[in-house]
Amino acid sequence: MKNLLLLSALLIFACSYAQGEQLYADGTATDQDGNTFEWINYSTQDWAIENAEVVTYRDGTPIPQVTNPAEWQNLTTGAWCYYNNDPSKGKLYNWYAVAGIHDNEDTTPNKEFAPQGWHVPSDAEWTTLEEHLVANSYNYDGSSTGYKTAKSMASTTGWNSSTFLGAVGNEQSLNNSSGFNAFPDGYFGHGDDGSFNNDGYVAIFWSSTENLTTPYARYLDRNNNYLYRNYSTKVDGFSVRFVRDASSVGAAGILLNGTISAENNQIKNVADPTDAQDAVTLAYINQLESSIDNLQDQIDELRNLQNWEDNDQDGFSALSGDCDDTNASINPNIYEVADGIDNNCDGFVDEGYEALDYPEDIDGNTYDFAIYGGQHWTVENAEMVTYRDGTPIPQITDDTEWADLTTGAWCYYENDETKGKLYNWYAVMGIHDAIENTPNKEFAPEGWHVPSDAEWTTLENYFIINNHNHDDSNTGNKLAKAMSFTTELDTNSTSET
Repeated sequence: MKNLLLLSALLIFACSYAQGEQLYADGTATDQDGNTFEWINYSTQDWAIENAEVVTYRDGTPIPQVTNPAEWQNLTTGAWCYYNNDPSKGKLYNWYAVAGIHDNEDTTPNKEFAPQGWHVPSDAEWTTLEEHLVANSYNYDGSSTGYKTAKSMASTTGWNSSTFLGAVGNEQSLNNSSGFNAFPDGYFGHGDDGSFNNDGYVAIFWSSTENLTTPYARYLDRNNNYLYRNYSTKVDGFSVRFVRDASSVGAAGILLNGTISAENNQIKNVADPTDAQDAVTLAYINQLESSIDNLQDQIDELRNLQNWEDNDQDGFSALSGDCDDTNASINPNIYEVADGIDNNCDGFVDEGYEALDYPEDIDGNTYDFAIYGGQHWTVENAEMVTYRDGTPIPQITDDTEWADLTTGAWCYYENDETKGKLYNWYAVMGIHDAIENTPNKEFAPEGWHVPSDAEWTTLENYFIINNHNHDDSNTGNKLAKAMSFTTELDTNSTSET
C-alpha cells in the first residue's frame, strides 16, 4: 500500500486505587560550619538523617554559591545553590563539591567536603543501607525480600500525592518507619541553560562513586516504592547525606557490647570478662579497621570497573545488577511492565501489577502494559479484528478499495501476515457503516480506550520530566529513542513504547 496513512493503535487505561517528620535520632554531630545534624545507626553504619548544609570545605575554604543557571551549567568546580534560589529550600550541590574539587589545577589536592569523622557515602554504602533495610523488613509491605524500601525512607510530608499502592506519595503518614527522612527537595538539572525540577516529586542524593567518569546517585520518586540507582552528570545539583567513617562506627559498635578501660586502653567483653581472649588493645582494633577500609577500597574499585562488561550497552552489567545483560530493555533502571518478566531486576515479576488484570480484547488477545504516572498503557499494538460487541472489522487488501473507504478496516503492512496490524481512523472511531444515525462501535477492550491527543501529551511530559530524553535531560522533546523498540520489527513482533 502506498501513499496511505496506516496507523498502528495503542490502548490506554485509566484507574485509581482504593495505602511531619519523624526523626529517630541516635545522636547528633556538628559540621565544619557549626550546623548540628542528627544521625541514626543502621547496624554497621551511622547515617545523617538530615541533608548537608555546609558552605565550606572541611579546611574552611568556601564552597561558592552559584545562582545563575547558565553559569552553573559551565562549572567544573564545586558549588551549591538553593532550589529555585529560594533560601527556604534545602541546599543542592554539584558533584564537584562532593568530590572536593575547588579548582582545576592537576596538582591541587582535593578538599574534604564532609565534616571530620564523616564522608559522602559510596555506591557500595548505599547498597549496604538498602540491604539492611530490606533484611529488617522495612519494605512497605513488611517483607524482607525485594527492594521496596522507599516508603520507609521518605519523609511524612512534602510529597505530591500518588495513588499507587506502596508508593512514597501514597498515605504519607505511613512513611519514614526507618527514620531516614528523605525530603523531596527536587534537583537542578543539566541541559540547555539548566533548570530546577520536581520539587515535591523526588529526593536525589549523590554518592561518592563514579561509573567510569559518571557518578552514581540514589533517588526516591513519589510514584514508586523502591530506591532508584542511576548515574548522572557531575554538573547536576542534588542533595547530600553524610555517613560516619568506618573507624568511628567500629568504636561505637564495640561500645554496644563491651566496656573501655581508660586505665589499660583495653576493650573487654562484659559477657565473660575473666577470659584472657576478651581483652584486646585499641591498636589491634584500629589495625582491623584499616584492613576493612582497604578491602572496601578494593570493592569500590571493582564496582567502578564492572560496567566494562556491559554486553547490551544499557549502563549495567551482570555484576551491577543486570539480570539479562543481553537485553537492553531489562536492567535496574527500567520501568516494571506487566509482562511476566522481571524488567527492573529487583527479583520480582510484575510488582505493583499483582491486582491488575492483563487487558484482553474480544478476540482473546492479551496485552502487556505499563504504568506511567497516573496512566496505564499497553506496550503492544492492537491485534483485534472485531469490535467490542463482536462485529467484524473487515480486512482490506486492495490499495484502491482502501483509499475509498469511509468505514473501519484493517490490513497487514504490504499484506504480509508476519507484520503487525494497521487500522484506518474509521476503525478506531468504531464507524462500521456510513449511515449517519448508526451508533459507533467500541474499538478497544472493556475498560480501555484509544488515547486522546491530550493523553499522548501527558505521556510525553511524564517521560520528559523523568529524564527519558536521549540525552538524559528533562527539557525539550527528545523521546523517540526511549519509546522505540530495541530491534527492528520482525516476525510476530510489534512496536513497543
